[in-house]
Order: sequence, then structure tokens, then C-alpha cells
Amino acid sequence: MGFQLLAAIIIGVLIGKKIDSYYANETPYATAAGALFGIIVGFYSVLKDLLL
Repeated sequence: MGFQLLAAIIIGVLIGKKIDSYYANETPYATAAGALFGIIVGFYSVLKDLLL
């Protein structure tokens, strides 16, 4: 379960970095949003596994 959480966060950050580099953003808003989305998806996955 820990690897699922870590993988979701890493994937979110990588997607955010790609978006930031594509739009040439000076501040990493997409990276932060991707990390937050990864955390949410990761916790959802972990909680789903724990409750079932």
C-alpha cells in the first residue's frame, strides 16, 4: 500500500512537471497541483484497500 501511495504522488508530480515545462511556467503551480492530486488519489487507493 505504501508503494501505491508513493507511485501516485510521483506520477502526479511528473505530470505536473511536464505541464509546467510545456507552458514554461516560472512558478510550479501544475507540479504542486499534480502532487496534491497524487496525494488524494494515493490516499483514496490506500483507504479503499483498508476498508475492503
